[in-house]
Amino acid sequence: MHTPQPAKTAFIDVFRQSLIGLETLINKASKAGIASESVEAMIVGNPVTANDAKAVLTILSQWTGKTWNLDTVLVTTFPLTFLDLFAIHHFDTTGLSERSGVPLVRISQMLRNEPVPKDDALLVLQALSEQLGDPYTLDSVAVKLSEEGKSDNQAP
Repeated sequence: MHTPQPAKTAFIDVFRQSLIGLETLINKASKAGIASESVEAMIVGNPVTANDAKAVLTILSQWTGKTWNLDTVLVTTFPLTFLDLFAIHHFDTTGLSERSGVPLVRISQMLRNEPVPKDDALLVLQALSEQLGDPYTLDSVAVKLSEEGKSDNQAP
């Protein structure tokens, strides 16, 4: 028998219940490297990166003594870009190129959010997932794909 999952609590309700106040939350978020715009976006229901949402929910958890996370709180998130991943993890692009078998120029295109062949994007994300221990896919990372799916660096 399927046990229904409890409904998620809207972020604005968690914020109001916490009694932390906007200024205090923004100050604590800023110390954690989160822009005030992300906090404000969460309050009005606009999308933020999952990492920003997790950081703000951690602050609220510490403030309230309750555990708040993306499984229990409704926060609109959008996928990270490849550049977001680079900013978070500071991975070596040359090493990633070697491990993935994808030319460095293609990884540079991904960092600039330029379209790349799907096959190359998948290889890069697979290698990055193995390196970082987190599953990164085209569903969780926003990568612009070019019309052609095949990489021009692969043999026919």
